[in-house]
Amino acid sequence: MQYKNQWKLFLKANEHLLNIENRIIADKFLTGFDDNIRERVAATMNIFCLDGWHCDGHWAILQELMQYNRAMLTIPATVDTEKASLLYNTTEGWCNDSIFNTINTIVELCGLNPDKTFYINCSANVNDVYQEFCANNNVKNPIKECICVNGYDISGHGVYQECLVPLNVVPFNEKKLFCTFNWNPWDHRLGLIALLHYHDLIDDGYVTSPGVAKFRYDQHDFEFGKKRAREFLASLPDCEKIMEKFETLRERYPLKVDDRTQYSFTDQPIYDQYLKAPIEEARENTLFEVVAETKFEKEHFYSEKTFYPVHKNKPFMVVNSQGAMSGLKRLQYKTYAPFIDESYDNEPDAALRTQMVVKELVRLKKLRAEQPDQFRNNYLKMMSIANINRAVLRSKKHTLPTVIDNLRFKV
Repeated sequence: MQYKNQWKLFLKANEHLLNIENRIIADKFLTGFDDNIRERVAATMNIFCLDGWHCDGHWAILQELMQYNRAMLTIPATVDTEKASLLYNTTEGWCNDSIFNTINTIVELCGLNPDKTFYINCSANVNDVYQEFCANNNVKNPIKECICVNGYDISGHGVYQECLVPLNVVPFNEKKLFCTFNWNPWDHRLGLIALLHYHDLIDDGYVTSPGVAKFRYDQHDFEFGKKRAREFLASLPDCEKIMEKFETLRERYPLKVDDRTQYSFTDQPIYDQYLKAPIEEARENTLFEVVAETKFEKEHFYSEKTFYPVHKNKPFMVVNSQGAMSGLKRLQYKTYAPFIDESYDNEPDAALRTQMVVKELVRLKKLRAEQPDQFRNNYLKMMSIANINRAVLRSKKHTLPTVIDNLRFKV
């Protein structure tokens, strides 16, 4: 049976009503992602694939269409309101107002039964965040359930294939303290770099700076980074001092480990077993990884950025949403307290949470310099935890087929 993406059909049927900007957004989706849910599900469920671009785009389109009389909107004839419905995004962990408004509006416009409607994405706490959204917005008819399916949380994912280039690995005492790799210029990553520089840590790690353009280094990267870092760190009392010192990083910008100009698409530096060599070597020659995840608000979204240090037996800290480390424990992973102070995980302010991560690096640097034997003993204990975590990752299986099969028992 041919898979039909009802969201794609809905956009196609109504794109003539959209303004130019939203039509461009819709066109990107109409020529983009299609199916990664098994086709046989289409026989029993309406499927709305929300992959393809940022969730704000979905909601912007629906907001415009909602201005029209409902009678002017075309609902695909293939939507069967008697069936259960599945909306999904298996690339990102979208758990914000835009995506939840999109989901609830699709249910209303298409006449779907909310008690037979599900949303799948990659965030471990997606159902909790959705329930909170519904309570805060007095949603009268919430969908049945939001379900996490995270394809990155399995060792068989292609991103974890080993590098085929011989690496130059240095002894323990010569390894740098940490690494952190940043590509897309999200505010928390730019704030992290500003804080690392403020605390004189840049040279203690392998650090890449995100840029405005994915595959080149732009002359505006530094000014853009400075502006966005200032906005992110604005709640900190020392923000102005941090940004004043950030200016002294200008002559070293951009910060490189690999050369992104050699890539033609995003997946190359993480999937290609030869092109990934510079990042792999940097990982091998550092003791900790500071993971600046894609999200840092409410979602507990763990991409390959989080699980790569798990795969590589490396202790790590995360710049993620509040409670993200606790969320990993619920996924059966162990964290590194008391050897790493993980109190940052409880801090609600994103800027302060990031600053606490950096200050913990400062403490570890000092311990390594002043009490090297104690530092090494602690690190060996952390490696025991890392070995357990790698075993957990290797035990995981892809849950999407099972989740899809089990949905029929929930309606």
